[in-house]
Amino acid sequence: MADVTVTPSAGVREIVLAVGETIAVRLAENPTTGYRWTIAGGGDRLVEIDSTFEPPPSRDKAGAGGTRVFRLRAAHAGRVTLALTYARPWETGPAASQRELHVEIQDARSEGR
Repeated sequence: MADVTVTPSAGVREIVLAVGETIAVRLAENPTTGYRWTIAGGGDRLVEIDSTFEPPPSRDKAGAGGTRVFRLRAAHAGRVTLALTYARPWETGPAASQRELHVEIQDARSEGR
Protein backbone atom coordinates (compact mmCIF):
# COMPACT_ATOMS: atom_id res chain seq x y z
CA MET A 1 0.00 0.00 0.00
CA ALA A 2 1.27 3.45 -0.90
CA ASP A 3 1.19 5.85 2.04
CA VAL A 4 0.85 9.56 1.27
CA THR A 5 1.03 12.24 3.95
CA VAL A 6 -0.48 15.53 2.87
CA THR A 7 0.89 18.50 4.82
CA PRO A 8 0.12 22.22 4.60
CA SER A 9 3.29 22.77 2.60
CA ALA A 10 2.72 19.81 0.29
CA GLY A 11 0.52 21.71 -2.17
CA VAL A 12 -0.74 19.59 -5.06
CA ARG A 13 0.60 16.06 -4.95
CA GLU A 14 0.72 13.51 -7.76
CA ILE A 15 0.86 9.75 -7.43
CA VAL A 16 0.73 6.78 -9.81
CA LEU A 17 -1.07 3.56 -8.86
CA ALA A 18 -1.89 0.32 -10.64
CA VAL A 19 -5.44 -1.01 -10.72
CA GLY A 20 -5.99 -2.96 -7.49
CA GLU A 21 -3.40 -1.06 -5.43
CA THR A 22 -4.42 0.86 -2.33
CA ILE A 23 -3.32 4.18 -0.92
CA ALA A 24 -3.54 5.73 2.55
CA VAL A 25 -3.88 9.52 2.63
CA ARG A 26 -2.94 11.01 6.02
CA LEU A 27 -3.88 14.52 7.14
CA ALA A 28 -3.51 16.29 10.48
CA GLU A 29 -6.94 16.76 12.05
CA ASN A 30 -8.34 18.02 15.34
CA PRO A 31 -12.00 16.95 15.57
CA THR A 32 -12.46 18.61 18.99
CA THR A 33 -12.56 21.93 17.09
CA GLY A 34 -15.41 20.70 14.89
CA TYR A 35 -13.21 20.59 11.81
CA ARG A 36 -12.99 17.40 9.80
CA TRP A 37 -11.38 16.39 6.51
CA THR A 38 -13.69 15.17 3.76
CA ILE A 39 -12.71 13.76 0.41
CA ALA A 40 -14.43 14.04 -2.98
CA GLY A 41 -13.69 13.44 -6.62
CA GLY A 42 -12.63 9.80 -6.79
CA GLY A 43 -15.60 8.77 -8.88
CA ASP A 44 -15.61 5.09 -9.72
CA ARG A 45 -11.84 5.03 -10.44
CA LEU A 46 -10.67 5.48 -6.84
CA VAL A 47 -12.95 3.90 -4.24
CA GLU A 48 -12.87 4.85 -0.55
CA ILE A 49 -12.37 1.75 1.61
CA ASP A 50 -12.56 3.55 4.95
CA SER A 51 -11.84 6.72 6.88
CA THR A 52 -10.45 6.56 10.41
CA PHE A 53 -9.10 8.96 13.01
CA GLU A 54 -5.84 8.07 14.74
CA PRO A 55 -5.46 9.90 18.07
CA PRO A 56 -2.05 11.23 19.10
CA PRO A 57 0.27 8.76 20.86
CA SER A 58 0.01 10.66 24.14
CA ARG A 59 -3.60 10.91 25.31
CA ASP A 60 -2.79 13.06 28.34
CA LYS A 61 -3.42 16.30 26.41
CA ALA A 62 -7.11 17.11 26.23
CA GLY A 63 -8.15 18.44 22.82
CA ALA A 64 -4.94 17.35 21.08
CA GLY A 65 -5.21 16.67 17.37
CA GLY A 66 -4.40 13.46 15.56
CA THR A 67 -4.46 12.13 12.02
CA ARG A 68 -7.32 11.44 9.60
CA VAL A 69 -6.51 8.44 7.39
CA PHE A 70 -8.42 7.77 4.17
CA ARG A 71 -7.80 4.36 2.59
CA LEU A 72 -8.66 4.11 -1.09
CA ARG A 73 -8.40 1.42 -3.77
CA ALA A 74 -7.61 2.01 -7.45
CA ALA A 75 -10.53 0.38 -9.26
CA HIS A 76 -10.25 1.54 -12.89
CA ALA A 77 -7.50 3.00 -15.08
CA GLY A 78 -7.50 6.73 -15.77
CA ARG A 79 -6.73 10.05 -14.10
CA VAL A 80 -8.61 11.45 -11.13
CA THR A 81 -8.25 14.47 -8.86
CA LEU A 82 -9.16 14.08 -5.20
CA ALA A 83 -10.33 17.24 -3.46
CA LEU A 84 -9.55 17.22 0.27
CA THR A 85 -11.46 19.78 2.34
CA TYR A 86 -11.00 20.70 6.02
CA ALA A 87 -14.15 22.38 7.31
CA ARG A 88 -16.91 22.34 9.89
CA PRO A 89 -19.87 20.56 8.29
CA TRP A 90 -22.44 23.02 9.65
CA GLU A 91 -20.67 26.15 8.38
CA THR A 92 -21.04 27.66 4.93
CA GLY A 93 -18.39 29.62 3.11
CA PRO A 94 -14.81 28.77 2.28
CA ALA A 95 -13.12 25.81 3.94
CA ALA A 96 -10.36 26.34 6.49
CA SER A 97 -8.00 24.35 4.27
CA GLN A 98 -8.02 22.51 0.95
CA ARG A 99 -5.61 20.13 -0.75
CA GLU A 100 -5.57 18.26 -4.06
CA LEU A 101 -4.14 14.90 -4.92
CA HIS A 102 -3.81 13.96 -8.59
CA VAL A 103 -3.82 10.21 -9.15
CA GLU A 104 -2.98 8.37 -12.34
CA ILE A 105 -4.26 4.81 -12.27
CA GLN A 106 -2.61 2.48 -14.74
CA ASP A 107 -4.01 -0.77 -16.00
CA ALA A 108 -2.02 -3.56 -14.31
CA ARG A 109 -1.11 -4.91 -17.79
CA SER A 110 0.60 -1.60 -18.72
CA GLU A 111 3.03 -1.60 -15.76
CA GLY A 112 6.69 -1.68 -16.70
CA ARG A 113 6.13 -0.43 -20.25
